[in-house]
Amino acid sequence: MTNHRAVDVLIVGGGQAGSDVAFALRESNYPGSILIVGAEPHLPYQRPPLSKTFLSSEAAPDSLVLRGTGAYERGNIGVELGRAVANIDLGARCAQLDDEQTITFENVVLAQGGTPRQLTVPPDVQSRTHYLRSAADGERLRAELDAAQRVVVIGGGFIGLELAASARKRSKTVTVIEMTDRLLGRVVHPVISNAYADIHRRRGVDVILSANIASMTSVASGSVLITLGDGRELEADLIVVGIGLDPDTSLAAALGLEIERGVVCNEDGRTSHPIVFAAGDCSSVRDAHGRISRIESVHNATEQAKSVAATIAGAARRPRQTPWFWSDQYDVKLQIVGATGAEVEAEIDGDIDAESFVIRHCQNGELVGLTAVNRPRDFMAARRQLDAQKTLA
Repeated sequence: MTNHRAVDVLIVGGGQAGSDVAFALRESNYPGSILIVGAEPHLPYQRPPLSKTFLSSEAAPDSLVLRGTGAYERGNIGVELGRAVANIDLGARCAQLDDEQTITFENVVLAQGGTPRQLTVPPDVQSRTHYLRSAADGERLRAELDAAQRVVVIGGGFIGLELAASARKRSKTVTVIEMTDRLLGRVVHPVISNAYADIHRRRGVDVILSANIASMTSVASGSVLITLGDGRELEADLIVVGIGLDPDTSLAAALGLEIERGVVCNEDGRTSHPIVFAAGDCSSVRDAHGRISRIESVHNATEQAKSVAATIAGAARRPRQTPWFWSDQYDVKLQIVGATGAEVEAEIDGDIDAESFVIRHCQNGELVGLTAVNRPRDFMAARRQLDAQKTLA
């Protein structure tokens, strides 16, 4: 390995967004050299299965890769795995890796994702406490789950609920502890929150809302005793924490870039410095009206990657699709597109108890979003309608 190399585009981060930027550049006929630097030892891979099928299989992390080695070779895309960018000098357009290799570039893309938000736990409980973000996390959790019987999930967001469903499907005793008064409170309509509490309870999960943890301590059996604020006590062989994701803005902060809820970029993916772009979970987007949003989803990472690639390649940027998201729990598929919060009108169609319904979210009589539970055709129809409205706007 040479100690120095020069590339046209340096991509920092070997996840979904980083890989998609590289291939979108080639699809835009970008002729320059491209290098992805990823801290993990694996080629960019899918993260959504980590909380679902990966936990119930013996699959190796390599089975999750987005694209094989051959695709990178055919695309003439360089990949450095198991290495991190230690610092960047924008004036010199030079990055230094943690092995002291230096790389000069014309443009740099920050696609570092994020890290699970940490819960403060006593030292004697840490070995029983798990987070899930990487394939290595998934392998450790899968091994621990084999031996555990009582699983406590702290956090009633998507990751927490998917983990709860995976553990319950393996016949584990599962409790979900959520601090707020409803599940998925940041991202879904209250009707969905209530429906998903029922979905899990029907399958034997103990869902505890408006809860706070007073103490956690190891006991003689090797399990953990969790005491809630109301005095209830739970024993756990395994604790999984899913209380949110913090965007990785470490390099951006060192570079003096604007940060608000993530590395701020415009709709073209350009940050506050003209040669620095951002995409994926580490980034937030300021729209034409000055509003800043950050969306954690595969679809958003892919859409941002296409915008970044088009800007760097000087290609025409097609209208971005309406943001959408999905979650698989048990035999229930949740699909969300557009604006679906409590602030918009909700029209329910279907049978909530039968776990097959849609919520049409409207403003001034116009569809602005849809939530579908086991109704994929309605979801696809809504996606087409919303994308058409964006194109005509």
